[in-house]
Amino acid sequence: LLSGWFGSQHITIIEFPNEGPSSNTDDAFVGLLDKDGAPAFSVLVCPGGNDQRMWTSIAHPQIARDRVREFVARGGGFVGLCAGMCLASQGYWDIEGRLPTEKTERQKRFEYFPAIFPAELQNLHRLRRTTLNWNSLLETTHPMYLALPPTGSLVGARFNDGNIVTEPPPLGTELLLRCTRDEPWSAIDTNFDPMTHGSLEGDWVSIAYIDPHNPTAGRLCLDGWHPESIHTPHCHAWLQAEVEYAAARYDEVRAAAAI
Repeated sequence: LLSGWFGSQHITIIEFPNEGPSSNTDDAFVGLLDKDGAPAFSVLVCPGGNDQRMWTSIAHPQIARDRVREFVARGGGFVGLCAGMCLASQGYWDIEGRLPTEKTERQKRFEYFPAIFPAELQNLHRLRRTTLNWNSLLETTHPMYLALPPTGSLVGARFNDGNIVTEPPPLGTELLLRCTRDEPWSAIDTNFDPMTHGSLEGDWVSIAYIDPHNPTAGRLCLDGWHPESIHTPHCHAWLQAEVEYAAARYDEVRAAAAI
């Protein structure tokens, strides 16, 4: 785990390899919780990568799963980007046949995912350039809206083998950004076919979620795309705002507990 201060908030970023052993194999995420079981810091950030390979790189994934769940259940924030969004979910399905068609069979592959967002996602492949628009049903005073350009859109956001929310989202979900334009990242990618590879247009790619049944639950901020990408630095403000939005909920839970 990589820890540090992000503005005024203490966050930790999971460092996963896409190949080979992980630096997390021995601790099984012990550092997530204090001795009393409370979150040891404000926000856990999980970036992109190969989600299944990332999680199986841990020696005791079931212990890590349970500690992530406890971290969030007691107010810790979770920011998941692409594969990090996958890990937060109940798994995913696709239209290209890379996964079993039966949900029960698919979910065997995701047995140890923390599943702190109680829904399955759709996974779409290929490298894409997208336009993402703010949910017009939400206020423009929302803290996440303030991270966007004045147009309320992110043009040229990078999507690479990412996720969308297609089934009715669970209670407690805020739908934040919807894709309104989806095209190949490179103009020379002539093999891109929306009929084969699926289209993002009209679907939600950024959400926030708080478990409505748990008054001490932390906030999840999940992106099916890559706001951290070096190819889209104009999107970095969105990621910073997500960390701050998740941390604000952490502060709310701590303040309520102190009353």
